[in-house]
Amino acid sequence: MTVNDSFFSVLSDYDGSVDDRKKKYLVATESYSDSLSVQDMEKTKLTELGYTGSLNDMWSQYLVALGGTGLSSMATLLSTTFYGTGADPYTAYAANGVTPDTFADFGAASELIVLNGAEVSHDTALTFARTGNAGQFSDSGVFSVVAVRRANHIYSGSSWLPRQLIEPAAATNSIPNSRDFNSWASSSLSATAQDQVGIDGVSNTAWTLTDNGGTGENCYESITVSNDGATHTVAGFVKKTVGATVFPALRVDLLNGTALEAELHINTNTGAVAFDSGKNDGANANVEDCEDFWRVSFTVTNNSSGNTELRVRVMAAICSTIGTRNTSLTGSSVWDQIDCFLNTSVVSSPIPTAGTPVQRNAETYALTDKTGFITGTDTGLSGAFKGLVTGSGILMDIRVDVNNRIALTLDSGGTVTLTVVSGGSTTTATTANNVTVGVNVEVNCAWYVDADGNFIGVSLAGGSADTTAFTDAIPDLSTADVDFDQGPIVNIELVRFWGSSIGTAGIEDADGWARA
Repeated sequence: MTVNDSFFSVLSDYDGSVDDRKKKYLVATESYSDSLSVQDMEKTKLTELGYTGSLNDMWSQYLVALGGTGLSSMATLLSTTFYGTGADPYTAYAANGVTPDTFADFGAASELIVLNGAEVSHDTALTFARTGNAGQFSDSGVFSVVAVRRANHIYSGSSWLPRQLIEPAAATNSIPNSRDFNSWASSSLSATAQDQVGIDGVSNTAWTLTDNGGTGENCYESITVSNDGATHTVAGFVKKTVGATVFPALRVDLLNGTALEAELHINTNTGAVAFDSGKNDGANANVEDCEDFWRVSFTVTNNSSGNTELRVRVMAAICSTIGTRNTSLTGSSVWDQIDCFLNTSVVSSPIPTAGTPVQRNAETYALTDKTGFITGTDTGLSGAFKGLVTGSGILMDIRVDVNNRIALTLDSGGTVTLTVVSGGSTTTATTANNVTVGVNVEVNCAWYVDADGNFIGVSLAGGSADTTAFTDAIPDLSTADVDFDQGPIVNIELVRFWGSSIGTAGIEDADGWARA
């Protein structure tokens, strides 16, 4: 028996050449290094076991130490010791028993990127780009502004969980001095003190705002807006409380025409919010749990009546029951970072400002290495997406041009549509069930294209698959990237791809994936 015969016997659960099989084993045993050859990885592992010399010398020493006398016993020895059984290490990502060829798990404790069964570094497979800085939260909940952002975190209610943050559209925070309430105008506010730990984890960066007079005291910033019907979004961080009985508000006034007022009350104990019954011109109220803070946001739409001033107010203490203001109340609340995004209903990541507005530039993100997934002569392809989405739009786009593409879209009604365009011929399938489109909505969906079986299918959130007859060939997408940067994605937890059709049963299993 030759050395190669021994390795083929031992690694029979893997496919490919001897080196391919060795590499897949090394991945399975977490011994793989993208920067080393298979032989170097073997040498590293044998060195760790205490052997010296050339690779052949170390193998000989290893076999002798285990009682082997020659190549005839190598297969048995390796199968029970060095190389193990060759079990599939990625079955947790399988759909109906089929492990994806390529996947990226951004929600794992350590980011995991696998191409064609081999673990690789992020930048080997994926390309992220943005010019300029952007804000993000770390796994300990600390906010910072960074030049490069490839990961972000969301708070689960008990810990910060990693995700891949994508913001395809640029955003501008139009509020100046977004973390400096002393620079804002005061409407009889009794006191402002920068004396609390802020969202960045730094002492004396958040502000205690106090209303001692019981007159609805507040501070405010005003910016100029167009006299039109545009929608604007405001967001702010307010510190959580325990046992509070008086609560604050974030408010927007549109002034100089027929005025609009939107005053969002926040129960800082629970995170519940409600617009004041008499100042309720806002919409899309949302709350994000950010460990020590709530981030609240809402939209207000102008009415083309002459309103050209947008005034953002932070109310220190305005209600004891959310939804019903009471200007006689007194009390304090702690605030940090206010954002105002004009002409959009999308909430961006926080963008700190000083004396002038600041823009966060658009981001691009794509799977650029499709090894093991797209070959150009495919008869079946499948994929799955799980992440948080704000609004509606394209979740994934594999596009050569408008006549040759596969796209996955979250529709405005909350359904997901798979679109396959082959040589200009378009076939679509749309899920029967839906999610409620909003801010940070979880979308868990899967799709397949089967040119041999003549069907495409898509499914969403544990629902039944919707299928449509497909009589075209799968377009050659080998030159296309898998783009995630054209739509509403906020945080990607997991994307998976198969270089074959996993069928209806596969996607119905895939769209219910949950972390063990």
